[in-house]
Amino acid sequence: MSKLYPIGIQNFESLRKDGYYYVDKTEIIYNLAKTGRYYFLSRPRRFGKSLLISTLEAYFQGKKELFTGLAMEKLEKEWIAYPILHLDLNTENYSIPQNLELKLERALSAWEQLYGSDPAEKSLASRFEGIIQRAYEKTGQRVVILVDEYDKPMLQAIGNEALQTSYRNTLKGFYGALKSKDGCIRFGILTGVTKFSKVSVFSDLNNLNDISMDDLYVELCGITEKEIHTNFEDELHELKVVKRQEVAQKIKEAREQGDLSENAEYDAAKDEQRDIEARIEELEKILKNAEVVVEDEVDLDKINIGCKVKILDLEYNEELEYKIVGSTEANSLKGKISNESPVGKALLGAKVDDVVNVETHVGMLQYKVLEIQRSSN
Repeated sequence: MSKLYPIGIQNFESLRKDGYYYVDKTEIIYNLAKTGRYYFLSRPRRFGKSLLISTLEAYFQGKKELFTGLAMEKLEKEWIAYPILHLDLNTENYSIPQNLELKLERALSAWEQLYGSDPAEKSLASRFEGIIQRAYEKTGQRVVILVDEYDKPMLQAIGNEALQTSYRNTLKGFYGALKSKDGCIRFGILTGVTKFSKVSVFSDLNNLNDISMDDLYVELCGITEKEIHTNFEDELHELKVVKRQEVAQKIKEAREQGDLSENAEYDAAKDEQRDIEARIEELEKILKNAEVVVEDEVDLDKINIGCKVKILDLEYNEELEYKIVGSTEANSLKGKISNESPVGKALLGAKVDDVVNVETHVGMLQYKVLEIQRSSN
């Protein structure tokens, strides 16, 4: 009856096959694939990057059936299956020095099982180059390279200069294949949290197009406030205006049958009514949280929704600025973080000079509040 929203689901194929609702990003993805070849995208974690990579993978695999009813179904005419090299660097603990090379080794070995190997290729970078070349030659199609969380190793090595230098050198050579094997590559994208302009890993890759701040791709992953209202309000209207009346009629007809103690139709209708009312309550709460905060009414003595804050990352000694917004207004391109995110939740109620602790999957982070301001945008 109600839409299934894919909270935490990062695989496009399972999302589509299991009937979850998908806010259609495929027209933007189509334009991305058709108008360029090499991209870099920076977004915060848990902002839809992995689902984007998975969607691109399904598209370049030629899985037309997964795009039924989406914009891509009408836009794409060829549906060519390309060889895909997908590297996800998110799933490893890189505080252990050898783990990066082990991670790359496992990926290379899996690809060599598919496309062959050459004993003359000794280094990780040369093996990657060889795999790209052989994948192209074996399939007759140029290669698609998808790298998720490219910067995870270096982020976990911050504070250990020697290890970070080692990782940087390893990845610089590895990613260099995107330039040296340009003729064999159809498309490449790397996603991460940090911008590549700040990391010398990409100093040789002048062919990468940074779309992190490009207005054309603001809505590429994640979900915008406009999309929230468009998709949720339609369902809410349907539930209130149509479904409520339909289930009320079912209950009325079941009651007219007489004894309700063993009336299956009545029990089913009442269950449906409870589901409808629960869903209405859920949607109304979501839409309420998406309302715009009146900036002039924001209390600046402590951090609230609507505040613009400057904080200091105590581990990295880096100043950050955010605006705290409702969960549906979050937009990393505009420096907006959700009040329900780990950082946003920890900051709420804090005052200037307070130190807040943020529990994350990589450990405890600490931030000091430097300024609290009123924001007009």
